[in-house]
Amino acid sequence: MSDETKKKNKSLKPKGSIVYELLAVLLIVALYFTLSYPAKLWKQEQKNTEECRRNMYHIYYAEVTYLNDSLVYADSLSKVVNHILDDTTRKNLRLFTSLDSTLGRDIVDYFEKSDYQMTINIDSSFGEGPDSIITKKVEIQVPALIDSMSSYAKRWDIDTTEAFILDSLRTVPEFSQKIDSFALATLKHMNTCPTTGEKYEIKALNDTTPKIVNIYCPIDSQDIKEVEEDFKRSFLGGLEIENHGGLEAGKKTW
Repeated sequence: MSDETKKKNKSLKPKGSIVYELLAVLLIVALYFTLSYPAKLWKQEQKNTEECRRNMYHIYYAEVTYLNDSLVYADSLSKVVNHILDDTTRKNLRLFTSLDSTLGRDIVDYFEKSDYQMTINIDSSFGEGPDSIITKKVEIQVPALIDSMSSYAKRWDIDTTEAFILDSLRTVPEFSQKIDSFALATLKHMNTCPTTGEKYEIKALNDTTPKIVNIYCPIDSQDIKEVEEDFKRSFLGGLEIENHGGLEAGKKTW
């Protein structure tokens, strides 16, 4: 077939078919957006909900750390955080880390997925007398060590499993620094709800026996209304938000 014939056949293609092809492409794009955009919004809000609730646990244990020194809870989160950060001995930072099982679990998960090694001492006894004890230094994979400690804690019903594991890991200076860095990052990023960026509501009840601190998610009816009136998030994305609950005297309300 000659080039002239090919050009002639090309020109015979109905112009309307081009419009249909463009419409088909647009429909495919619209369908993809319709399916993917809401899923993306819902997934992000689910993530925000989980993070918000973790934040409230972090705040609660930071408040308990503050109570340990001050004998009262604080209405101001910045006062609590500064109290922990200003302690140059890092005693308060480590108390906070030990108390906060949610933070502890995150740190332990990190080490469980690592390829770190640490040296431990193993004592062997042959015969009797002090000279019969032989101490050997053994290199062990940290995930294997954590698994062993978790089994031990479960066997003896140790409630503070995460703290038990972290105390053991702290014998290595490098690991101790990493644990502290996790805690510092948590303290600096736990002050607002990820959905709205608003600060948490904290109510310290120091005149009760025992003293109580309550922490609440800041999402209110105005925040919910703003999402409902947002065409993109509500109409196109089908997004709905709600208050994520709170902690009252350390007990969740959700």
